[in-house]
Amino acid sequence: MYAYNDQSLINKLREHQVHLTQNRIAVFKLLTESKTALSVCTIMNQSESILDRISVYRALKYFLQKGLVEIVPNNKGNSRYIIASSNNVNAKSRDEKCAYFICSTCQHTEIILEPVNIKIELLTKNHINKCSLILEGICGNCK
Repeated sequence: MYAYNDQSLINKLREHQVHLTQNRIAVFKLLTESKTALSVCTIMNQSESILDRISVYRALKYFLQKGLVEIVPNNKGNSRYIIASSNNVNAKSRDEKCAYFICSTCQHTEIILEPVNIKIELLTKNHINKCSLILEGICGNCK
């Protein structure tokens, strides 16, 4: 039926009421196995299946709607995607304040799972619903 016989992966998608397709399974498998955020080009190049750009974008958009992945913001213009922290077994409950670490050498990206306390009300009088903090530096492997 599906190229990937990883039942736990398929069960995870079914838990989120994802309509299973070969492309969605392939994209989710790569994101799940990756220890860092992936770009669309990386997903296309690393996939065992032949995926075109549109199929990858559609799968990612669908996963975003289902809350399975998060977009890692950056200032370089190429979005990267990572398994949502709420789906990470090590994740603790977080509010809408999120921090990401990005290695400036190898581009390794990870979600910081510990709560980030940002006193936004000290910075502005506007009501902020969501905040993302990008921390850049050198990871332990590149040090």
